[in-house]
Amino acid sequence: MQLLGFRALKAPYASIGEQYARDLLKREYGLDHVTLRRIMTEKDDTFAVTVGNDEKPRYVLRIENICEDYAAVLLRAKALRLLETRSPLIPATRIVPSVDDGLVVRCDTDGGTRWATLTTFLPGRVLSTIEPPYRTALVRDIGSRLGQLQQALTGLGSFDDRYGRILWDVRLLPVIADEARDYLPNDAIRELVANVVDDYRTVAGRIADCDEAICHGDFHPGNVTVDPADPTHIAGILDFGDMHAQPQVCDLGTCLFYMIDPSDLDDPFAQCRLVLDGFLRARPDFDRGQLTLLPQIVKARCALTVLIPALANRFAEHRAEHYLSSVSDRIKELALLQSLPAEQVLTGLGIE
Repeated sequence: MQLLGFRALKAPYASIGEQYARDLLKREYGLDHVTLRRIMTEKDDTFAVTVGNDEKPRYVLRIENICEDYAAVLLRAKALRLLETRSPLIPATRIVPSVDDGLVVRCDTDGGTRWATLTTFLPGRVLSTIEPPYRTALVRDIGSRLGQLQQALTGLGSFDDRYGRILWDVRLLPVIADEARDYLPNDAIRELVANVVDDYRTVAGRIADCDEAICHGDFHPGNVTVDPADPTHIAGILDFGDMHAQPQVCDLGTCLFYMIDPSDLDDPFAQCRLVLDGFLRARPDFDRGQLTLLPQIVKARCALTVLIPALANRFAEHRAEHYLSSVSDRIKELALLQSLPAEQVLTGLGIE
């Protein structure tokens, strides 16, 4: 395994204890008398931080995986600062500076140097915990916010991102499929994935020709919150941990995949059309010609939700449970999507 993302998946993992996190919060951020709640994540140590007698968490402390380098962590921190100063109406989590006004703090552990950030804890309820269907205005707002976020992040400046740092990049599908083939449950699933890979390869060259930009990388209902008292718009955008350089159409395809409703047998793409409408309203500058790439991108992202858990179950057994939820449902969804010709998916998305 040569990709950095593979190395992070396989790296021996020594969990950071609560006392270490408390000491770090006091030393670097001047926060004392805190209560911590561990948040399950893929490859790092993340804590919800409640201060004093507060009833709800105020911050999120994220201590990165040992394989994540300083430049990538700083990129995310600068992105949050840019959003706050340049686009304050985008309801993203905010970066909290240390007592020395740093955006990223160093953590020296027995396993080596790690990096940490502190961000605000967003209000509202995570959308993925709410049963669909969602309000029409809310679904359209998901697309609008993604479009606004993409525009705002174009001002982030240059970053020499390393291809393969984030395994969820759909462009890695052929490589990941090859690595995970022997760990898939049976031949039927292996054949299904192989067909998706072949389908993706028909557009891989066009995708490679698209300009790259820094993107959120994981914009879906598990990473946005809503206000239960007003569930018509997004209240917050969180978890920029998979931010990386990629074509913006891949970022859009990721979002659309998670808005498919397989239980709606008559029209599983109904929510996707609303998302796409909101996105294109917010991004009148977006190259409409790239929209024809979406069927293969959506299928590729679905395939990754099957393949990466297979690798995690093999190489990251200590935290594989984070990856393994709903895999059987994703396999069924992948079979459904792959059964649809690209033209039918485009029609479902409302693209002519």
